[in-house]
Amino acid sequence: MSKAGWAAVTLVLLCVLTAGCTSSSDADSSDKAADEADEAAAILEEAKTKGSPQQTEALADGHISVEEMEASMEAFGACLASTHWNLEEVYPDPIRGEPHFTYIVGPDDPDRDPAEADDCDLRTFRFVNVFAQSIQGSGPMDPALRARTHTCLDDAGVRTSSDDQTDEEIFVTAGKKHADDVVDCLHAAHRAEFPDRPEIPVGIPSDVDPG
Repeated sequence: MSKAGWAAVTLVLLCVLTAGCTSSSDADSSDKAADEADEAAAILEEAKTKGSPQQTEALADGHISVEEMEASMEAFGACLASTHWNLEEVYPDPIRGEPHFTYIVGPDDPDRDPAEADDCDLRTFRFVNVFAQSIQGSGPMDPALRARTHTCLDDAGVRTSSDDQTDEEIFVTAGKKHADDVVDCLHAAHRAEFPDRPEIPVGIPSDVDPG
């Protein structure tokens, strides 16, 4: 499996393990909170049966810290070191903010079976990552990248607000009609600020997804 393919699998797993990719855009806040509580409980139970004690402990208080995410990634990398796969290009995620990281899982040969990597992911990292992505959500963006994104959107005639600190807030302010413009500007800003890093996937929040 290619590196890009692994990134796509990661996004699919987020959709399978949580309801975040299919939630109704007209659900009220109380329904959303109840749904998220149910999702969080389901992730914790899955971690207890399929993950590691380290993941279960990180999930127990309903918040993933940067330190807990780093510890899970270190465990993931250590597990992969005993396989034909490697954890590469690990950086703090400047778009999603803390506690998120970007990374690539790559094989030493393109024909390697991804089952080894998937097993390591499940046992050391997956549930912490899914919780952070789908329940905890985004933290404040990298300031320079955020400024570039606002400038890009302003130049494109897309409404923005200086109060928007996260990618999710920028998507909401721009509106469903301009979701693709936000993705394009986030990618452009990331390339400008971090030219030596690989491009990272940008997810559109379900309540503004034009699809």
